[in-house]
Amino acid sequence: MLAALQKLYVPETYWWMFAAGLVLVPVFLLYHLVADALQESP
Repeated sequence: MLAALQKLYVPETYWWMFAAGLVLVPVFLLYHLVADALQESP
């Protein structure tokens, strides 16, 4: 069982985790910028 796990290479096997992070970071940054712009507007 351990020999099968040694064959796994994290970036190849779990690429979707990095893809989700690359999508979520800009979304949160844009949300923050929009919230700041709305807060500063009269």
